[in-house]
Amino acid sequence: MNRLLGELQRLYFPAPWHGRLLAAGTGEQGGEVSLHEPAADELAQALAGEARLQLALAGDGTVVRGMVLCFTRRADWPQVAGLYQSLQAVLDLPAPAIAASGDDGYQLWFSLAEGVPAAVARAFLSGLCARYLADLPPGAVRQLPEATAPDLVDMVPAYCAASGKWSAFIDPGMGSMFVDEPGLDMAPNLERQADMLAGLR
Repeated sequence: MNRLLGELQRLYFPAPWHGRLLAAGTGEQGGEVSLHEPAADELAQALAGEARLQLALAGDGTVVRGMVLCFTRRADWPQVAGLYQSLQAVLDLPAPAIAASGDDGYQLWFSLAEGVPAAVARAFLSGLCARYLADLPPGAVRQLPEATAPDLVDMVPAYCAASGKWSAFIDPGMGSMFVDEPGLDMAPNLERQADMLAGLR
């Protein structure tokens, strides 16, 4: 396992992780594909942009170690940045990871020290949205895990066939650069991606 995959599993996913591998360019739902533990070659395909890998935050159970807020509009970067700052300055919480989604916006990735029931995670995210993101319209923020859908999140980094861009974890100071561009033109360096996650807890 390379360093990036190790950091992703340390922070956000249970071991062993579960997911589904889809053809590159497959839509949001991706059809009915059963979850399984991704093999090494499937992980390599996803990291190379040859396939789309969705990972389950709860693995094969109901307890999650990671949560994701998906912002669906790039123009909402000021709200993303404001929440990022408030989490640390007001709530005294560890910094989440920030990702440019590659298609339409941003993501905040939250790591939990211990697994919690998915319902508890949803309540926490709903509280954050009510307190800090109430000015955004319905549909501007998607919460994972969700109550009515599988808790699947696309692995980062990943190639987005619709935009021709790559998702990537980014430095918070670079967020405004992606208001006009949804992601990177080239695949990010995996070692640098791992470095960004290594200091998080």
